[in-house]
Parts: sequence; structure tokens; C-alpha cells
Amino acid sequence: MNALEVKELSKNYGTYQALDNVSFSIKKGEVFGLLGPNGAGKTTLINILIGILTANKGEVTYFGETLNESVKNKINVSSAYRSVSAMITVEQNLRVYADIYNVKNPEERITELLKRFLINDIRKKKVREISSGQKTRVNLCKALINSPEILFLDEATAGLDPQIAKTVREEIKKLDCTILFTSHIMSEVEELCDRIAFLRKGKIIGIETAEHYKKLLHKTHTNPTLEDVFISIAEEKL
Repeated sequence: MNALEVKELSKNYGTYQALDNVSFSIKKGEVFGLLGPNGAGKTTLINILIGILTANKGEVTYFGETLNESVKNKINVSSAYRSVSAMITVEQNLRVYADIYNVKNPEERITELLKRFLINDIRKKKVREISSGQKTRVNLCKALINSPEILFLDEATAGLDPQIAKTVREEIKKLDCTILFTSHIMSEVEELCDRIAFLRKGKIIGIETAEHYKKLLHKTHTNPTLEDVFISIAEEKL
């Protein structure tokens, strides 16, 4: 059984078609990349998958179940476009989420995560007082607080300096869960993702490995990169 199944998902806002019959599946334990230019429908898709938006048509199942309360306890999300509360401390934020997910031994789990992402020293600081890169790592701690079976990482390394971003990627590789991963940094997509789906104008136009996509450009590019593929798809040349 696949961890996530998406079947013929469509979403429109009036006459604008944000998603058009999107279908894909993610295997258990797979790191699945979702790429596309701005306006392709990535944010809309993720918001439907985590229950913030409702699709006009289609079906989403997790391990064969629709998104019920039991399933919600098995998923989590870290996004550069959403943040924890700025008015309370890092530690207090994580305690709130530990309580929401009924985490056993929450203090141990919070300390473990803060140390893993090298931010234990800021646990008593209010979120409004920390840097954007530190906020990104706090969001990652929040996303892992419940040891999710399916994790959505939306621009997970945004705002991080190269060395910290490398540390985060190494931690992502160690995770024992299914991951849907989006990023504008093509090198990390290639490094982390088993397969990559490209969205363009609300439609999935391919689901393949990075190497397969690059082979498609061999006739027109010397040693094509995944970024070359991304540009070609955005410009509708592929």
C-alpha cells in the first residue's frame, strides 16, 4: 500500500484552474520531490493534502484512509511560508505542538530536536527575536515533534546558510518516514529525492528520477543539470 495516493485532484477559483486532474502516488519511505515554477499550483496542492483547502474534485488517501483525525496525527509540515507564534518562546511553541500531538516525554523530545538542529541555545528566546534561519529550524523541529509517518517539507532550507543547510539535509536523510519535498534549490532536490514530479499550470507533466529528466535534454545541452530541466519546463520547452 502506498503512503499517499492522489487521484484526479482538481481545484478552481472561479474561472481560474489551479489544479487540473492531478494524480500521483508516493511509496512508503520515499522522498518525493514536487517542483514547478511560481503559479504552477504547488501551494494549492499541499494545502489540499494537509486539509487547509478542499478540492473541487478528486480523492486523497493516506495508507488507504481519507484525511481523518487519526491520519492527521501521523502527518506534519514544515514550510517557509508558515511559522510558529512569534510572541512566545521557541520552547513554549514546541510544547504547544507536543500537547496537540499527545507526545510522550515532550521535554525530552523537544531537547532532542533542538540539539539535532543546533538551536538548543535559543530555546528561551521569543521567536520574534531570532533570525530567519533559526525560525526555519524551529519549524523543522515543530514538524518532527510527533515523529510523523508522512512529512511535508516546503522550502525546508530557506534562509539557511550553506553549512547549516548541509546539516539539515543530512538530518533529512536520516528520517524514517515518507517525505514530500519542495525546493527551489535544484542541487538539494537531486540529492534528496527518489522521484520528482513537475507541475506546470496545474498539471503534472512528468514523474521521473532526476537522471531521467536530464537525459531528455542531452540533445540540446551538454551535461544538463536539473536546473536546466526546471527552466525548460517553466518555459514550456520540455
